[in-house]
Amino acid sequence: MARNAIVTQPLDEFATETLSDLAEALLLARDATEAEQAREAVLEGLALLVTRHDLTRRAAVRFWTYLRACGPPMYWPPTWEGPAVASPA
Repeated sequence: MARNAIVTQPLDEFATETLSDLAEALLLARDATEAEQAREAVLEGLALLVTRHDLTRRAAVRFWTYLRACGPPMYWPPTWEGPAVASPA
């Protein structure tokens, strides 16, 4: 699903490669710790693309929705506050 979202969005080569690399890192995560690190990198990468004006904030939120579902289960909400609930796998 993330790959399809990347393909349908008109992006330059840098943005396309960045999003593809971020999605791949999530898919290759072997455990929850690696997935969490990869998800943090996704947030940083999306922020960079918004700062560079390669993505709008709205598009970045849409990509985050697709990308956060990749990899091993994460715990919701993704903050230190509130109870942790495992995402459906």
